[in-house]
Amino acid sequence: REVEADRVHLVGHSLGGIVALEATRRMRDLPQGHIVCLGPPLRGSSVARVLAHVPGGRWILGANHDTLVAGVERWSDRRPVGVVAGQIPFGLGLSLGALLSAPHDGTVSVEETRLAGVADHCTVDATHTGLLFSSDVADRTIAFLRNGRFEAARDEG
Repeated sequence: REVEADRVHLVGHSLGGIVALEATRRMRDLPQGHIVCLGPPLRGSSVARVLAHVPGGRWILGANHDTLVAGVERWSDRRPVGVVAGQIPFGLGLSLGALLSAPHDGTVSVEETRLAGVADHCTVDATHTGLLFSSDVADRTIAFLRNGRFEAARDEG
């Protein structure tokens, strides 16, 4: 049986955040709701740019190559988007020798998570993978899904 929802919220980690944005750009009939992106390389990924030049790297990036290298366009949809960026520098990006600008989460720099048009942005003490397990991130995500803003006590990073 079909269930109709009056709100649909999306939360995506890394590339999943980009997928959430692009899906809502294409699916105009979704009910209203908010999107929270955790550690997304919205402005392109320096790690992906390095990986693209490693033998087999383009194959690993697959169909996401262009988006991961170049990033996405300014957000202009009516759906509010919040972005959480990590700033504990430990992860895949360091092992590939990518030149991540500080601060970063070891895979995505905070600067790579910034995108014009998003409603709110905050940084937390977490690695890229750690964003998924952080109670601070969970609390901020809940606040954004309820209010369209992260907690007032956030770090602007």
